[in-house]
Amino acid sequence: MATHRTLISAMGTLAIATAAMISPSLTSPGLAASTEPALRARTTLTLGPGPVETNPVRYECDKGWPLSVTYVNAGPNVLAIIRVKGVAQLFVSAISASGSRYVSGPYEWWAKGDEGILRDLTRDEDENVLYSCKTVTDKK
Repeated sequence: MATHRTLISAMGTLAIATAAMISPSLTSPGLAASTEPALRARTTLTLGPGPVETNPVRYECDKGWPLSVTYVNAGPNVLAIIRVKGVAQLFVSAISASGSRYVSGPYEWWAKGDEGILRDLTRDEDENVLYSCKTVTDKK
């Protein structure tokens, strides 16, 4: 089980701290699994000299599943942080004809208006939608 903490400073630095235990199911076949904390990492990315703007957005997806997306705008760097299958993923912006499109490894997040779709691009086209979501608006 991994834990993640994301810190974004006003000076354009994105820090992602990770602490994880490697379980036997995550190791290669034939390798002995360690029972000690195996991975501890801190990654810092400097996004630019200017200010960093963050925008956390809550979505409700198929079957009532909640999804939180933190959009990060830092000059030319436009990112989204999304937890996929329990792991915080850093998505980068990509070209799109309409809406905002972000990619991270095999995953694609496409947001337009108050809707968003998370896909696994390694799956067949008719089976690749993981979540179809709408933004949650706070009722006052």
